[in-house]
Parts: sequence; structure tokens; C-alpha cells
Amino acid sequence: MKNRLLFSALALAGLLLACEASDLLGSLTATIDGESFTSDVASARREGDYLVIAGYNDGTAVLVSVPDSIGNYTMTGLTDTVPKVVFIPDTALADNSYFSFEGYVNLDELSSSRLSGSFSAKAVNTNQDTIDLNGEFKNILMP
Repeated sequence: MKNRLLFSALALAGLLLACEASDLLGSLTATIDGESFTSDVASARREGDYLVIAGYNDGTAVLVSVPDSIGNYTMTGLTDTVPKVVFIPDTALADNSYFSFEGYVNLDELSSSRLSGSFSAKAVNTNQDTIDLNGEFKNILMP
């Protein structure tokens, strides 16, 4: 019995070491006005009837909110509706954030433990600067 347990523990450790962090936790990648963004940390959580997906990297964040069911969702106008994509260039200065006003979010896979999808949006900040956001979130772990 001890040998089986030890073997199982070693096999699991080998599997975990062979996996990259993005395989275990998921990833969020995007192109933001032509610049590549890859999250160091990606997460998701449920907020009522919605999912909030977040990717962070070195003080920069991309947030995606979408209804909590598989589907293709269209954004039109600067309203408080879901779906929404938000780009925060510097999380220390969140007042310069960009909010989507048109585009889409597709939630392609959703289980009790993982989700995947894609998004494309035009976003604007308070200075009326606009940017294009395109990306995907893959295999993100649900709490």
C-alpha cells in the first residue's frame, strides 16, 4: 500500500512539473492596439448571473465580464450591461481605464471547473482615446 501511494505521489509530481502554469491555471492573451499582452495570472469568478475573467501582468490588467452560460454576446454602447471588456494599463492609476463600447465576447467552453472563450472590442477612456482589444482566455480555472 505504501509503495502504491508513493508511486502515485511521484507520478502526480512528475505530471505537475511537466505542465506549465498556464496549463494548470489557464491563460488570457490579447492584442491591445497592436501590442501583445499575456497574463502572468488569469482567474475567473462568478458574480451573480455573470462571470468575471481577469488577466494580470506587471501592473496591467484585462477584465472580461460575460453572462454565466455558453454563448456569443454582442456589446453595443457605453452602458453598464454585460458583456464588457475593460483594459487597465496601470492598475495603480485605474482612472485611465478603457471600457468597451462595441464588439463581442464568446464563451465557448464552461464547466464547473474551467472556461474558455474569446473577445474583440473597441474601447474608450475618459480622454476619448480609443483602442482595439482582441484576445482569448483558455482553460481558466473556476473557483
